[in-house]
Amino acid sequence: MLLAAIKREDHGAFTCFVRRHLNAVHAYAFRLSGSRADADDIAQDTFLKVWQKAETYKQGQVKPTTWLHRVAHNTFVDLFRKRKPTESIEEWSPKAPDIDPDAGLLERALTQLPLTQRTAFALCLTVN
Repeated sequence: MLLAAIKREDHGAFTCFVRRHLNAVHAYAFRLSGSRADADDIAQDTFLKVWQKAETYKQGQVKPTTWLHRVAHNTFVDLFRKRKPTESIEEWSPKAPDIDPDAGLLERALTQLPLTQRTAFALCLTVN
């Protein structure tokens, strides 16, 4: 397993893991945040945390992709709380400044959902 190798600080395994999952994590982060810049930051911080906290992954208890998306979600929440400490994350909705007006109806609609619903849809759309 790649995460087991990452626990042993195997750089090749980490590179493979990032290549395999970067697009899915970035898409998930974008659907949560509504911002390409924030999605870039969230994805980068997520994989940094994977490298630093690989030992917290419990093989056999949860799928690697489930654990990875939980790390990404927590990274999003941490970023949001740093920026908007007085606003409730459950009620927050991105204003979608980075979503092109010609973007699909689904992308625009996702930005209007409460975080819990947006998270559920984003996971369904991102995870295979």
